[in-house]
Amino acid sequence: MGDITLKQLLKQTYAYVENRYEYRKRDVVKRIIIKKVQEINRHDIPKNPRTYTKYIIESKSYPQYPPYYTGKDSRGRSIQYQRTHSHFYDIVLEIDRLSLNTFNWKGRIGSGRVWVKSPSQNKIKTIYPKNRKRWSKERIEKHKKKAPYLDVGDYNSQVKGINGDFIFRCAYAWHFHDHLWGRNYYGNVPARKMNPLNIMFAPKHFINVVDLLARQGILKND
Repeated sequence: MGDITLKQLLKQTYAYVENRYEYRKRDVVKRIIIKKVQEINRHDIPKNPRTYTKYIIESKSYPQYPPYYTGKDSRGRSIQYQRTHSHFYDIVLEIDRLSLNTFNWKGRIGSGRVWVKSPSQNKIKTIYPKNRKRWSKERIEKHKKKAPYLDVGDYNSQVKGINGDFIFRCAYAWHFHDHLWGRNYYGNVPARKMNPLNIMFAPKHFINVVDLLARQGILKND
C-alpha cells in the first residue's frame, strides 16, 4: 500500500518537523472522539486483497496562535489561553492490521472538500484589498465586529472542515507515498514553498489520534 509505517511517520515528523510536537502541546485539545469503526474488504485490489479497519475520529482543539490567540480577550483583558475559536476535524485512518508497524494504511486530516480561495467578504473579518480601498474606517470596524470568521483559513476550517496544514504541506507527500485516503485535490508536485523537500510528516491532530489509539491499546507496537 505505502512505504512508511505509522511509527516511522511519527519519528520522521519529530526528526524533520519537530515543531508539530510543540504545536500539539501548545494548543488546547478539547476532545478526541472515535465516531465510527468500519471493516472494509479490499478484495477489488488484485495485488493486495485484504480486510481493512477504517476509523473516523473527530479532533477538536482551541488554536493558541495568531490570529486566534493575541494574549487578550474581546474586552482587552490578559488571558493565558483562548477558548472562543475552536476547530473540528474528521480524521480518517484506514489500516489493514492494528499495528504501528504496518505499511498498509491510508489517512487524511480534515474533510475531503475543496479549499475556497475567496469566501464572501461578509463571511470573514479580514478585508479584501479592493474593499479596504473603498471602505471608511468606520465601515471596516463595523464589519470586523459582524463577520463570523477571522480569515480565509478560519472559514475553510470551520465551514468546510479543511485542515490547511495538511492540504498545503502534507497532502501531496502522503499521495506520493501512497498513504493519502481519498482524492488528491492539491496538485501533482511537491509544495514548493511549504514543503519543498516533500517530507511526509504528521500534523498535530494526526499525532494526537495515533497516540490515543496506541495508549488505548488499539494500535500495537508489534
